[in-house]
Parts: sequence; C-alpha cells; structure tokens
Amino acid sequence: MSHASYLTWRLLILSLFAVAIVTVQASGFEPSITMLGFASSTNVGEEVEWMLTFSNAGDTAGQNIVISTTMGNGLQVENAQFSTGTTTINGNTITASIPMLESSETIQLNILTSIAADADFSAVSCVTASNLSGESCVRGLPVQALPATGETPFWRQPFLWLGVMTVSVSLVLIGLGLLGLQSLQAHDDNEYET
Repeated sequence: MSHASYLTWRLLILSLFAVAIVTVQASGFEPSITMLGFASSTNVGEEVEWMLTFSNAGDTAGQNIVISTTMGNGLQVENAQFSTGTTTINGNTITASIPMLESSETIQLNILTSIAADADFSAVSCVTASNLSGESCVRGLPVQALPATGETPFWRQPFLWLGVMTVSVSLVLIGLGLLGLQSLQAHDDNEYET
C-alpha cells in the first residue's frame, strides 16, 4: 500500500469518526429559551410584560416538558398565557406543562407582572423533560429601551445620501417628463391649428 493510499484511508476513517461524534452530540431534545421583559419604567405599580419563547433545536421530540418561571420578589404575577399545554400560577412561580415539543417546534409564554417593590426585577425560567438530563435555565431582566451606544451606524451616512440622490433624480425625471409632455401637447396644438 502506497503512502498516499494509506493517508487517504486514514483520513476517511478519521472523518467517519468525526461524523459519528457530531451526530451523537447533535441528537436528542435540545431546548432553547429566549426571555424578554419590557417595562416602561421601574416605578411601583408599573407593568412588566414578559415574552418567553421555547423551541426544540434538537432532532428528537421533547417528552413530558415542564417549564418553570420564577419572578423576582419585586414583581407580582398578574396573568400568564401559554400557547399550548396547561399553566398554573403559584405565588411568583408560573409552571407550564406540555406533553411533547417536536423538533423545530416553538411555543410561547406571555406573562404580565407588575412592580410591587423596589427589589429584584429578574426572572428565571427552567425547562425539564423526561428525555433531558438535568435542566436548562435562563435568567432575564426587563429592559426599558435599547442601549444607546452614542455611535452612528456605519451604514447611515451612505444610506441617507442614497435616499437624497434617489429622490433628487426622481424629481428631475418627473420634471423633464412634464416638460416633454407640455412640449408634445404644444406641438400637437400647433398641428391642429394649421
């Protein structure tokens, strides 16, 4: 066996092992949690709306899923709506149960809270399932607005110039078209008079 042939077989075997390892790591139920909280202010009595999105990024359906969301002691739970399954509220903890979450499926939980005290405004959401080892959690804080960086985006200046130039050229073309139309009408009027 030549050296090139030996090297080719070796690379082929290594690539098969790499594919097997990647396949094993990518299989199963893989929950993904996104948590967004929106508040107009942090004054007592103000509402904080939470939107939690749960999806299955794995290739296997999740079974017997329980999503537990606990609000900080500065928040009071007013209402919770889940797009599927059952939801219960016990104090500051919202528990949602769904029997199955298919691969690439996404569900949403909307929670309405109010600020009860100047304390902890955070929320923690955890997912467990019968075919998930351990639990997967995320912690969130409400935001009032996107952060101001003080920097102008690189695309703003060229985009503004492009917009001004497009409007200017459009106005010139419309003006020329109107002048041409008037000239054509005047030419037609002169032909009918003669």
